[in-house]
Formats: sequence, structure tokens, C-alpha cells
Amino acid sequence: MKSAFSTCLTSIVIIVSLAAPAFTQASPRPEHPLLTPERIAELEKGEVVVVKVKHEEGKDNAAASAAAFVLISKPPQTVWDTLTQFEQQAEYMPRLNKVSRYDIDPTVVGLKQELKVVWKTVIYYLKMKLDTVNYRMDWTLDPDKESGIESTDGYWAFKPWGEGTTLAIYELNIDTGMAVPKFIAQALLNSDLPGVLEALRQRVESGGTWKKD
Repeated sequence: MKSAFSTCLTSIVIIVSLAAPAFTQASPRPEHPLLTPERIAELEKGEVVVVKVKHEEGKDNAAASAAAFVLISKPPQTVWDTLTQFEQQAEYMPRLNKVSRYDIDPTVVGLKQELKVVWKTVIYYLKMKLDTVNYRMDWTLDPDKESGIESTDGYWAFKPWGEGTTLAIYELNIDTGMAVPKFIAQALLNSDLPGVLEALRQRVESGGTWKKD
């Protein structure tokens, strides 16, 4: 959703701030170049960690990128099974009003997402490539459909983190096509992402019953 997830820069604005438990480590941690010891410590306190990804010079003002991480107290298969119930994502993901699925081929899913963005609804179409072995899904805009944003790409990945715990990774590049200064776009993106990760955690850890207000 995103993204899924929600993937529109201005769409993911609600941050869920419920307390989360500390996590224990029982096996080697998966490696990621953005996970420093300080960020790992934050994760293990139950926090959502968001990291800016510097944009290349000359990029459009509305473009921004970031990565976000969270620990979920369920195994990767459970997290995967929850997120891939695509049509149900609107029940818990911030700003997401509706998701419609259209299959492209056995490993690629098409998603039509409708997002409430303050004054209007933005509709866009994603091509989601599913790697069921490695619990990873990569997306881009569907070039055969007309979307309400300029471009987006990114991925979700779920990796084991100790016994019965998953590291959820969400990386996102977005260009809304709007005339927004880059520093504002980046600030919005980094403040919005925790809501997406927290919503997924709440949904998974509740056994698929938690819903947004």
C-alpha cells in the first residue's frame, strides 16, 4: 500500500502513537545499510524508525524519498499474509479509502488505490511484484493506466528478527507532480511514514481485527 500503501506523498498523514512492547533478540539480525546501532536500539524499544534518503540534485521539487522500519511481534509469514489481503488495506491504512485488485500475471498484482488527500480523492494504479519466497513486494506505477501522481516506486520487505518477530522495511520514492518545495515534501514524507508502519503493526498483532477510526 506504501503504498501500499499507500504511496502518495500527501496521503499518509495519520500517525498512530500507541505504546509498543520491547523486543528481544534470539538470532542474528538482518543487515541493512541504514540500520545503525542507534537505530536498532530505537527499534528494540518499539519505535518506528524513519530515515531520509537524499535526493539527487536536479530532481523535481515535489520528489522525495525515505525508508522506514518497525518490529512486529509476529513471524514474517503472518505479516505477509496480512498485507497481501490487499482489498482489506483500506480498513487500517491511513487515508486509504478503497483498494481494488486486478491480476496482471501470476507474480504481479495490479492495484487501484483511492486516497483521501485533504480536499480531494487521488486515484492511482500500482504494479506490485510479489516475491513470496523472500517476503518482498516491489511496486511501480502501472504505465498502462492513468494515475493522479507523477511517479512512485518502492518496496515492502519482511525479515525474521529473533523468534516470532519480524523486521518490516518500507522504502518509498514519490513524485506527486505538485509544485511543493523539496524540503517540505521530504518533511511530510518522513512524518507520514510512521503512521503506515504503525497501522500495519496494529493490524498484524491484533490478528487482523484492528481498524482505523
